[in-house]
Amino acid sequence: MAGIIQRKVLPHHRILNPLSSGRIWVLWQDNLMDLIIISSSEQFVHCKASPVDGSAPFFFTAVYASNNFSDRLSLWHDLEVLALQSPSSPWIIGGDFNEIQFSNEKVGGRSIHSRHASRFNQCIEKCHLNDLRSIGGLFSWSNNQDNRIACKLDRALVNIHWTSSYSNSFIQVLSPGLSDHSPLLVTSRPPIPGGPRPFKYFQMWESHPDFSALVHDSWQKIFHGSPMFVLVKKLQHTKTVLKHWNRFVFGPVQQQLQVCRSSLEAAQYNLSMDPLNLGLISIETQAKSKYLDLVRVEESFMRQKSRQLWLSEGDRNTNFFYSMVKSRIARNSIRSVQLLDGSISSDPLTIKKHAVDYFEALLNKQCSAPVPQLPPMASLSVLDQFSDVPGLQVFEDDLSFTCSSCISEIRSSDRRLADHFGGKLHLGYMQIREKLAELESE
Repeated sequence: MAGIIQRKVLPHHRILNPLSSGRIWVLWQDNLMDLIIISSSEQFVHCKASPVDGSAPFFFTAVYASNNFSDRLSLWHDLEVLALQSPSSPWIIGGDFNEIQFSNEKVGGRSIHSRHASRFNQCIEKCHLNDLRSIGGLFSWSNNQDNRIACKLDRALVNIHWTSSYSNSFIQVLSPGLSDHSPLLVTSRPPIPGGPRPFKYFQMWESHPDFSALVHDSWQKIFHGSPMFVLVKKLQHTKTVLKHWNRFVFGPVQQQLQVCRSSLEAAQYNLSMDPLNLGLISIETQAKSKYLDLVRVEESFMRQKSRQLWLSEGDRNTNFFYSMVKSRIARNSIRSVQLLDGSISSDPLTIKKHAVDYFEALLNKQCSAPVPQLPPMASLSVLDQFSDVPGLQVFEDDLSFTCSSCISEIRSSDRRLADHFGGKLHLGYMQIREKLAELESE
């Protein structure tokens, strides 16, 4: 049968059917990759694929799980064994698992069996796998009856090495057509060109002895205008100073860490040749201290970028943080959009134009709404309360702007400013908030 299909239907593909039952077929194109089957059972086929374009080789496991729970238990065990055989290689597992992870992956019919789902989740955790980013429908199977039942039985799972090597990959749940299952299409694309990066406040800066003085000095720059204008200009100036300082003081954290690690290894090697040399002991101690400081900086940096802030301070989870950063970038990228005519486009320029058009229309619609009435103007004596804020100058001409916007705008932007600048960079901004709180309580 495989030979007939290859000759008549897919002449440019290789086809293997390693199982006597014919449950799983593996098809590939020789001009795209070399593929060998490593192991198989009645529920999976495990392969190693080597793309001819030089991309990283990876392991691929095709799954067709049994409807019987006891049979699936043996599959979960086999997958756990496979995970131990290739712990540091990209690995993707895809197919029909005949099991769901969570209750929201099923609608209709009986409730899920918690013990079955728990054992499946245990297997995923032991293999250190995550769901590959998906676009399309949530459910991949339905009974096609009027009394509809739909589940997510088909999925693709990947390890952190796949996420690192193929960070721009995703899975598309296609239309099922006449079948009860939706086909799954895994795609890996080149990185999307990015625009200017937004400013981020990194907590690792706080460990540097010059940080507080740098912020204090940059905040002293004088700007003229309304209080809100002065506040914004001070934040913009401080942001520019910090970006320049970060580039020349910290630089690429990983490269500095490598250099420091090499220095430590050289110092320890020299000391092993002359263990009683006090000068070499001092050099090793200094190298250790510098290396430890950079390790903490790197961990803080990756912790913040990954946003997994629930982990306790001091744990060395850098590899986990790196994988979370990759996963978050992959999740946050927009790979395709549905246009107004109903068509799907994956062209980056089309996606960009569609997003701009959408928000322009939305904002223009909002701007046409009636402008709310401004509160009464404050007296000059009220504005005098801000006179002791460093570098903040208030003019009588700005009374209407100040009293209509200061309280609402500063408080509404509290979360946005904290996200960009962190708690230790409020300084004069915090003094303004305290003054506003006092005025409101009077």
